[in-house]
Amino acid sequence: MDQEKNISRQSAEAFLIKDESLKSINASFYQWLRENGFSYAWRKGHYDVCDWCFVNITRKLFAYGTPGIGIVTPIGNHAITLDEFYQIYNIYEKYRGLEALVMPPKDDEKY
Repeated sequence: MDQEKNISRQSAEAFLIKDESLKSINASFYQWLRENGFSYAWRKGHYDVCDWCFVNITRKLFAYGTPGIGIVTPIGNHAITLDEFYQIYNIYEKYRGLEALVMPPKDDEKY
């Protein structure tokens, strides 16, 4: 099997999040990440010209954007907004602690 067509051989991916506020190292999103158990995981520092960052929700890791360097392949090969990230994160949070194929009971929530 061609390695490019073998899903188990692909590199790790992360969400690429773009927002003007991310130019500040004091952005509330970076504080939110730390408060929610995410750790900084890149060797470069913060660049105030970068309005993007990478977030891996599986490993709870993040990295500030770095000019000219694609740290990981972004999921979907495109950036998403902060609001879109929060929506996606909240979807996966409802499954925290469950086995991969176990679905939580359906209350009035629509899927």
